[in-house]
Amino acid sequence: MVVLGSARMPVRVPAVTASAWGMTVAALCMLAVAWPAGITWPAGGVQWLGVGYTGVVTTSVAYLAFAWGARRLSPRAAVVGTLIEPLLRRSKPAQSD
Repeated sequence: MVVLGSARMPVRVPAVTASAWGMTVAALCMLAVAWPAGITWPAGGVQWLGVGYTGVVTTSVAYLAFAWGARRLSPRAAVVGTLIEPLLRRSKPAQSD
């Protein structure tokens, strides 16, 4: 849904706005799933820094780059690129002790 939504966002909508909409919808979907099970909040400052880093650096920046790139590709090319990416990753070889 994120792939198709980012690729079909109108051209006049900046990539930052497209990414913000996608992240908002994703957060609401996760809230709907997590709320019934109960939410555990971070306990201290270090945990909140970890949450902030994960949310801003590893997620938001990646989705912003994705939204920027997806708008320059056709929806079909964006989906194919997203689906083939896991096939191109190399797994780390297991280390023996």
